[in-house]
Amino acid sequence: MLVGRDVGTGLVLIMIIATAMFMAGLRMKLLLGIGAVGLVGVSGMVMLSENRRARILAWLGIDCGPGDAICYQSSMGIQAFASGGWFGVGPGQSRMKWSYVPEAQNDFIFSILGEEFGFLGVLLVLILFGLLALAMYRIAVRATDLYTRILMACLMAWVIGQSFINLGTVSGLLPVIGVPLPFISSGGSAMLAVTLAMGYVLSAARDQKRAEPKAPLSAPKTAE
Repeated sequence: MLVGRDVGTGLVLIMIIATAMFMAGLRMKLLLGIGAVGLVGVSGMVMLSENRRARILAWLGIDCGPGDAICYQSSMGIQAFASGGWFGVGPGQSRMKWSYVPEAQNDFIFSILGEEFGFLGVLLVLILFGLLALAMYRIAVRATDLYTRILMACLMAWVIGQSFINLGTVSGLLPVIGVPLPFISSGGSAMLAVTLAMGYVLSAARDQKRAEPKAPLSAPKTAE
């Protein structure tokens, strides 16, 4: 994926693999060494690609390319956020999605959400992702078997990590990386995969709920 053009999916996959190795008990020194080698490799692939290098320079504000073409997508996304204000322009009333923001239905759909629902809508989405991360962390910590703990941590790294990359890209905190926003971006295969993952999360939560010891019933009081 990194050798090809799909850097975003490659980064998400690296996060999942690193989480699995950490949860399986790999020593931190070895994990950091592998991470350093991987960082050097990714940096080399970025620098060898003219498109990726241009995106990094545009993100740093050094060069936006001829005619501001490289910065166009991110600048339009920020403008969509600014158009929303506190309460947004209303559901379905976005103007920036009509040929202004590239990939408005997919990678940059969060900017359209910010335009239509405003800062309060954006804050609500962030809170929901935070609650999902907290719930998945709670299930992983309370898991009694190693399989459930590792798999739940990997699912958390995937869904929450990919959400962080997407939100960072749209908000300008990260360079433009093409990954969809889970649960919100269009795409049947992506939605199917996330739905299956959430099915396992709900199944693990149900099993833990059933395994909880029930409080004994108190004996009825007798009249003296």
